[in-house]
Amino acid sequence: MKKQKLSERAYQGIKKLIKEQVFKPGDPLPENVLSMTLNMSRTPIREALHKLEDEQVVIIRPRLGAFVASVDFAQLCSLYETREAVEGMMANICCKPHISTKPFIEMREELQQIMTIKNSQERETAMHAFGAKFIRALRENCENPMLAKYSSSITTLVENFSKVTHSIPLFPDESAPERMEILDAIIAKDAKKAEEKARAHAQLCLARIMSSATQRNGY
Repeated sequence: MKKQKLSERAYQGIKKLIKEQVFKPGDPLPENVLSMTLNMSRTPIREALHKLEDEQVVIIRPRLGAFVASVDFAQLCSLYETREAVEGMMANICCKPHISTKPFIEMREELQQIMTIKNSQERETAMHAFGAKFIRALRENCENPMLAKYSSSITTLVENFSKVTHSIPLFPDESAPERMEILDAIIAKDAKKAEEKARAHAQLCLARIMSSATQRNGY
């Protein structure tokens, strides 16, 4: 039991270091450095690194060690294809009769208020925070730990890529009505529509990113 707790603490600690860009995509993750940083032995560190490898956050190369995964646009497309499937399934499951609609009703009201903010910077900041809250609600209410884990990993990889390359615009205003449609479908317990709208949102996010990248590169 104690071993499992240490492994989980190492997992969360390494993930936090990656999210905070202490270690950036492509950087090595030396076990001795992580051991000193997190104040624990190498065994839970090693177990955590393998868990993060399963989530594609870390790459372990034989005889070379562990590295933070780096992402290119081909990988980004694969990530968003996976995101589409995962978020679609989570939205579908959130429509089960016994799952409360209360958190989704509250989020709908919050999103309506955010959309009325006139100052663009304030609205964008609020939209970003809402986006994180929105995906957390899907993870916490879908009753499927595996889907929630994959969703969390996808978010981490996209965040890492965005922070290093600054090439993923988020288009918060465009995303707002799409999220509103997902919320409306979940509140109405329309599983088919909720999945359809969640999948469409992921597709549109990727399309906007690729269009923006193409324009920046003059294609």
